Amino acid sequence: MEYIPPLNGNEDNKERIYINANALHGEEGSVLSAEAIEHPLREIVNTIKDAGITPKKGDLTQLKQAILSYLQPVEELRLSRIGNLEQGDKMTNNQSFIPADGRLVLLANYPELKIKLDNNNLGCIVYDETGLIRAERLGMYMYSEDRTGVYVPELGGSFVRAWTDGQSLDALRELGSVQGDAIRNIEGHFTVQPFTNGRCVWDSSRGSGVFKDINRTSTAILDGTSALGHIKITTDMKFDASKVVQTADENRPQNIAMHTTLYLGKYIALQEAI
Repeated sequence: MEYIPPLNGNEDNKERIYINANALHGEEGSVLSAEAIEHPLREIVNTIKDAGITPKKGDLTQLKQAILSYLQPVEELRLSRIGNLEQGDKMTNNQSFIPADGRLVLLANYPELKIKLDNNNLGCIVYDETGLIRAERLGMYMYSEDRTGVYVPELGGSFVRAWTDGQSLDALRELGSVQGDAIRNIEGHFTVQPFTNGRCVWDSSRGSGVFKDINRTSTAILDGTSALGHIKITTDMKFDASKVVQTADENRPQNIAMHTTLYLGKYIALQEAI
């Protein structure tokens, strides 16, 4: 809808404003055109109709109803995000978003989060004075001892793995449970040939797995010329994965550091809550 200026005034100015008459100063008031009244009314009525509401004389709340109906899907999406993980840039000023670092938050500050927890719409465990359950379920919320707050999930430095709820891979996992690092077993073998001409030979052609590329010979020291003499064999072998792959003090895939936050709903300061 375009702006419709008054009929009088500076006609060269398409944005001229509406003014009241001022008899004391001899100023003429603005003259409205029919379009200036009809167009806004038509747009309001069309907005109400498009929201599925039948315009009703005397009901002065229908435009509000229409606007709220348009906003409802957006509000539903916002409510669905409460308590969930989000990744992105670090947020420092918006207290509705906090790091997933295991901190305690008061439910009085986050009433929308409390509603979701009370309705069991978020994974949560009860206070554990031993700390053992908490250590095993860092991906979940945990009520404080007096239930006035919750400890949020603690995910720093961890990778998130999709929960299968008893299906497919990792079927025995519980929601929010911690799983230690592991790798598939690495195996290999090699064969030592019998003594030949006073020498004991590693047979690289019969090695496999991590020892596949070994090619090494050790000397057997015989006592005199008798094959039954005393034998002294000195060997030295080291398995070093860093010769083949990148190594570190942890198992990890290639990754990018992102700030993991939790959206806890609208933040209310304690003085407002009281």
